[in-house]
Amino acid sequence: MFHVTAHQQLTFMKKLLVVLTLVLTLTPSRAQVQTFSAPGVDTVLTGQWTATVMGSLGQFIRVVLDVTRYTDGPCDAYFSIPLRGRIQNRFSSVSCDGATFMAASDTLGFRFEGTIRDESVLEGTWTDNRTSAWVQFRKLRPVQRTQEPGPNPGYAIHHFDVVNRDGGARFGATLTAPDTTGRWPLIVFISDRGRHDRNASEESGHKPFLVLAHMVTTQGFATVRFDDRHLNLTDDAQEPTTTDVADDVLHVIKRLTRFPWVDTSNIILIGHGEGGIAASLVGTLRPDVRGIVCAATPAADGEDVLLSQIRAFDKLMRIHDSTTTFTQSIVRAWLDIIESDPDDAGVTIRIGAYMDSVMQKASPAELNNPVITPFRRTSWPT
Repeated sequence: MFHVTAHQQLTFMKKLLVVLTLVLTLTPSRAQVQTFSAPGVDTVLTGQWTATVMGSLGQFIRVVLDVTRYTDGPCDAYFSIPLRGRIQNRFSSVSCDGATFMAASDTLGFRFEGTIRDESVLEGTWTDNRTSAWVQFRKLRPVQRTQEPGPNPGYAIHHFDVVNRDGGARFGATLTAPDTTGRWPLIVFISDRGRHDRNASEESGHKPFLVLAHMVTTQGFATVRFDDRHLNLTDDAQEPTTTDVADDVLHVIKRLTRFPWVDTSNIILIGHGEGGIAASLVGTLRPDVRGIVCAATPAADGEDVLLSQIRAFDKLMRIHDSTTTFTQSIVRAWLDIIESDPDDAGVTIRIGAYMDSVMQKASPAELNNPVITPFRRTSWPT
């Protein structure tokens, strides 16, 4: 049986914190992506395209289009807006005809119509709700790189599904272990808020959890990483709460009790961002959690963190202070409603009624605020 002493765990945790700091905070200054030429794919339009576009509030945001055009005609396309936390969101409608290309997200109000000028330039009109502007997308330079450990990494890898029936969720996961003959302490990776796959993949191609899982497995630990439950759902699907994420982690651990080479009585949780809060919740419910690593996790009151993030983001995007104050006032009102009403259905009705009153008084510019636009397309229960 494999046994890790308290001293060994402490030494490993210190090393791991250093690696986490590097892996989770170092972001490439220029996106480097991997593109492929495959049979049946038009290589001129197919690939990743990037541009800085005008947002609905007059701010500038970076958009990445990931387009696949098949030689028999159909197109498929995704968009990423890193500063808004949207990675690989699928357009609801896409078309391509000759040199023309169109993609739209009806839910979010995004639309691009343009033409291919040459193999490196895609130009046309980008619309963000009621704001339209001419933009020029440039094709990202293909770089053959991978963070995959290869076909023979030197340890066991097992892919499986996790079912959380009470939470109505089913998602995929990957288990690694030095081998299947020992009994290895377990490290569980928990991603930040947003839609993340099990590797916490970024649009640049960076896969932090994959890199970390490889590293710690070679150091004598089993690891598990899992997809967010709403990864492949539609844009308007309800985002899981922190409690939902913690519940999914508990189901992952329960599922791993079927593997005799995983020591589920000896667990370390690694949570990134809000995943660190979920890790702390799990730690209060399972005495077999021996350690928790919170990477870039809020260490202050959640309301203060959220409001400060709004101000910091708006400052970065050069949004006027009056708009920031307006956004913060809406978020404060939401939080007051949530704290005062324990009934989820009641909260939904009250927030819907509040937003109706806000929209009746809002100026045309305020109606394009990202916290309002989803309510303009939603029918709320009464």
